[in-house]
Amino acid sequence: HMAKFEIFKEMYGFQKKIHQKMKKVETQKG
Repeated sequence: HMAKFEIFKEMYGFQKKIHQKMKKVETQKG
């Protein structure tokens, strides 16, 4: 169970990072 949770945490963090990156690109476009 723990391993599954760790993987979920990794994926969530990764998604968050991508979301932040996209947000930055959007603000740069104006």
